[in-house]
Amino acid sequence: MAWKWPSAAKSGASEEWTGFIDQGVTLEGTLTVTGTFRIDGHVKGNIISEQTVILGEGAKVEGQIEGKMA
Repeated sequence: MAWKWPSAAKSGASEEWTGFIDQGVTLEGTLTVTGTFRIDGHVKGNIISEQTVILGEGAKVEGQIEGKMA
């Protein structure tokens, strides 16, 4: 189920959030998402999004990122 980040909902932004990877989480493999996605953890692999990929301050990505805005 898609959801909107609280600040996006207040500002009227239309992008739906697909989810996030929080600090302390490590994911290995290819991550494919249809909506906006935030990374604060560690991803070992590629990230593919049809929308925006947001990298938090502590994010670590070992791979390629493809998105509308990354």
